[in-house]
Amino acid sequence: GYGPPVPPTGGYPMPPKKPRPSAWWFMLPTILLIGAVASVAIFGVMAFRSFKFDGPVPVDGQAHTVALDNTDAHVLWAASPRPTCVVTDTASGRELPLSATEGTFTRSTNNRPDDVAWLEFTPTSRSVDVTCTGGDGTDVMVGARPNVGQLVGGILGYIGIHWAKYVQF
Repeated sequence: GYGPPVPPTGGYPMPPKKPRPSAWWFMLPTILLIGAVASVAIFGVMAFRSFKFDGPVPVDGQAHTVALDNTDAHVLWAASPRPTCVVTDTASGRELPLSATEGTFTRSTNNRPDDVAWLEFTPTSRSVDVTCTGGDGTDVMVGARPNVGQLVGGILGYIGIHWAKYVQF
């Protein structure tokens, strides 16, 4: 029993294994990713609806009937120089007052790079006659007045309602 020490026969002990992360470590990023994708999709759809157009109107001095989706405020879009337009309610035959838009709304497409919403009106029915003259001869677009506050509020409300399903109070 005397002499050099004898090494242990079992080798060195293994360090304890790190515990595996719980399912929440995998679920939380997945939920956040799905929420981000859904938010972008919702924003895109709502933004697209916000800039929906009910119809182009030729600038030819003739009355053109435009069917509207609703009786909310609508705007006329055109590039400079802007034509002179008259909007008449089709049902009553009454000329609708036109006023400058509140705020600045611009849009750019491949064939219409400099459109500005410059006049707005509130229809009393879902059909109007629009007569435009002058300008550069480019068609005037008629569309619902963009409502940025409603757009942002709708997106935040949608996200809040759907995220509430995952949060327990």
